[in-house]
Amino acid sequence: MMSISKMIIITAALLPIWARAQVSVKFFMKERYEQQDKITTFNFFNLSKNGIAYRSKPTWEGNEVIVPDTGVYILNSSLYLLLAREYRVVGDKNPIIDTLTYPDIIVPCGLSGKKTTVLFCCAGENCNGYQVEYYPNGAKRIDGVFKNGLALGDVTLYRLNGKPLTIFKFKKLGIFKKRILCDKNGKRRGSRENEREFLGEKMPNIN
Repeated sequence: MMSISKMIIITAALLPIWARAQVSVKFFMKERYEQQDKITTFNFFNLSKNGIAYRSKPTWEGNEVIVPDTGVYILNSSLYLLLAREYRVVGDKNPIIDTLTYPDIIVPCGLSGKKTTVLFCCAGENCNGYQVEYYPNGAKRIDGVFKNGLALGDVTLYRLNGKPLTIFKFKKLGIFKKRILCDKNGKRRGSRENEREFLGEKMPNIN
């Protein structure tokens, strides 16, 4: 007769990987944009990996996203118009609870018209000159050159490994042209000209 302990081991081995390795992730936001000392829940976000987006769902304590395992994901949020960034899901705690800092460089709006003009904001004011923001580990996250909030050239988002993640191209001062997607090695792998996605009305998968 099989012992209970052996039955448990066999049952666990037969479970699909996603059932054994799911991780809950919850975010809070420390705002540096308008209210420096206020920490709020971080809502309406998703984490994507290998072309699959895992979207957040509301809970009693804010929003939560369930991902199948640890590793590096792409973090998007339409509510904060937050340019996509890499986020590393690590640790031995489940759920993972983390506090993000509202970025210095954000995209507050796309000005109306036949051609979308994208306005970049730095700490509550229009970006001017060369601006750069870093990941907590010191790696560059985004950089570009601006004039009164408008991009003078390319605006580049970087991965945690220092390679380009997305390159935003502009036809002229501030007018959005397209975004170039890069793989984990920084190799360009295609482009998109959908300005709605860029402005946060949709949350794209850009892994």
